Amino acid sequence: MIQLRILSSPFEDSDGNVGFGSCATKNDSEESVKKCFEILNSFSLS
Repeated sequence: MIQLRILSSPFEDSDGNVGFGSCATKNDSEESVKKCFEILNSFSLS
């Protein structure tokens, strides 16, 4: 069974853009969290 970590927080990317949302990752490494939020934020661009 794969344990997913649920994250819900503001996230700032390398360009200084901040996104809000929840994200589930298989681990909590910085790279996987960043990638997950990049995907999440791609759906919420205004």
